[in-house]
Amino acid sequence: MIDPMPRDEGSSPWQAGAPNELVKRAASGAVLISLVLAAVWLGGGLYILLIAAVSLVLAWEWGRVVRRAEFDVPFTATAISLVAAIALAALGRFNLSFAALGAGTLAVALTRTSPFDWLSAAGVPYLGISAISMIWLRNGSEGVSVVLFVFACG
Repeated sequence: MIDPMPRDEGSSPWQAGAPNELVKRAASGAVLISLVLAAVWLGGGLYILLIAAVSLVLAWEWGRVVRRAEFDVPFTATAISLVAAIALAALGRFNLSFAALGAGTLAVALTRTSPFDWLSAAGVPYLGISAISMIWLRNGSEGVSVVLFVFACG
C-alpha cells in the first residue's frame, strides 16, 4: 500500500535538537503578552499605539475575510477612519470619534463593487467601537484593573 503522507525520517519535529513549533509559538506569545501588559500598565501614547496597531491589523484581516483583498481602497478608508477615531478618543473627544467611524463607514460603503460588500462597511464600526471602548475603559479611574479584567475574561 502507498503511504498517502510520505515522511522523511530525518526531519521529525520531535527529534532531539530540532526546533519545536510549539516552543516558538509559546515564546512569541510570552513576548507579546509582556508588551501588551506593559502598554496597559504604562498607558498614554504606548497604549494608544497598541490599540491603533491592533486595529489596523484587524482591518487588514477583515478585508481578507470579507473581500479577499488586502490593501485596497476600502482598507485605506477603514484605516484612515480607525486612526482618526482612535486619535480623537485619545484626546477625550468620543463624540467626534464616533462621527469619524460614521464617515468611514459611509466612505467604505460608497466603494462597493458587489452586493455583498456591505460587510466591508460593517467592519468600520465593528472594529472602531471596540478600539474606542478600550481607550475609554483605560481612561477611567480604575482603568488598568478594568482593562486587565477584560483581557482575563476575553
